[in-house]
Amino acid sequence: MKRNFFLTLSFALMITTYSCGGNKETLPPTIQEETKEEKPKGPISDREWSYDYTEILDGHQYQISIHRHSNSKLPIIKDELGQEYYDNCAELTILRDGKKFYSKTFTKDAFWDFLSEADRKNSMLQGLAFDQPYSDGLQFGAQIGLPDGEGGPAFIVTISKKGTMSIMKDHNQDTQGEY
Repeated sequence: MKRNFFLTLSFALMITTYSCGGNKETLPPTIQEETKEEKPKGPISDREWSYDYTEILDGHQYQISIHRHSNSKLPIIKDELGQEYYDNCAELTILRDGKKFYSKTFTKDAFWDFLSEADRKNSMLQGLAFDQPYSDGLQFGAQIGLPDGEGGPAFIVTISKKGTMSIMKDHNQDTQGEY
């Protein structure tokens, strides 16, 4: 009796395996996952982030806040495959001794005069980051690059102690993060 039960069970499993495509050639899981991925519809947004810093310069306390996010009101960027991306903006707010000192929303347009035609068309604002205080003011690094994160031109943004902003191209940029 037990033998008939196991034979019947084995036979049923064999029929189920063959009828459900047990002989079909399958791709390894990693390849199957890649082929199932569809190109996202519509523009892609970068990850949003914020950083806050506190620095002392010439006896004044500076509270620095940077918030980067995608902006659907800016022109759409396309990569070499035609995938669309929203460009980013970076909001910089600086308080000096608790009072509003400087505020600006940076977009790629702030660096327009320094960019090649290809960078103007195909690149986006990667971000803005606080560097350190210098004798002439607070310095920040900014990066323009391709939507997939590949680096492009880097810039030094200085906010003087009087609250004026200047931008210059960083000719000694380290876009690989190696120190």
